[in-house]
Amino acid sequence: MKMILTITLFISVLISQDVLTTNANKEYEGLLTEEDENYIWFKAKGKKVAQKMGKWTILQIKKKDGSLLDFSNITEMPLELMPKNLREKTLETRRIKREKERAKKIKEQCDSNRLLQIMVIPIKDDYYALTEEIETSLDSLCYQVQDNIKGLAFLDEKKISTNNINDFHLASIGQALELNLIYYGYTYKVEEPFNYSATGTATAPYVPFVRNNQTVWEDMIDAIILTGVSMSESEKRSQAKAQSGTYLGFTLFQIDISTGEKKILINNSRFRKL
Repeated sequence: MKMILTITLFISVLISQDVLTTNANKEYEGLLTEEDENYIWFKAKGKKVAQKMGKWTILQIKKKDGSLLDFSNITEMPLELMPKNLREKTLETRRIKREKERAKKIKEQCDSNRLLQIMVIPIKDDYYALTEEIETSLDSLCYQVQDNIKGLAFLDEKKISTNNINDFHLASIGQALELNLIYYGYTYKVEEPFNYSATGTATAPYVPFVRNNQTVWEDMIDAIILTGVSMSESEKRSQAKAQSGTYLGFTLFQIDISTGEKKILINNSRFRKL
């Protein structure tokens, strides 16, 4: 009896197969023969050759040993595998989707933001109209942006120089003018040097490799190698040139008048290249 049961179990294991379920909920029995990062190869029952299938077309594969391969989180073909026209269309679709999501989020934020009274105190050393940019951005998010003339008048009345503003002064302005949030920051310049140092190969004169009975093909290989090095150095030089120069550093923070909490919103030493 035990022998019959053992044989039965052995046969059932042999005849059991993997079951593949597609995203269209179609099931196929067969054998999973291979798998890589983006594809699987599945030999369906009755077929002689395994078929290559993208994981984004498959919901799951239930293995004959009872384990489950779940591909439900892979919903579309990777961009690098798409034909150019499909890749461009997909990127455009994603861009439109992001814009719609952003517009929806802004609309939701507006319902609460329009209740908040805020002010942007002129950014210190602002020669680039950043104050106005911030005001415009906050206004687009439906905040009630108050004219900062009232804030400057407060500082003038207290004989506080705009060069000496601190968090206490900002909080005092907020309390006096019944604001919810107040914004302030400062700019500075950062000089990024031209950091480029050529390799010895790139600056050395062209000296081909010396071989016995060197052929034309070997001469060509020498030239290709040195040309590749030269092109690589040219790219490095161009990149270093693009990265060098004068940058505008920018720090922006907000203070919640009711809690006194200070939050850094922007702290970027390369906010903008001048």
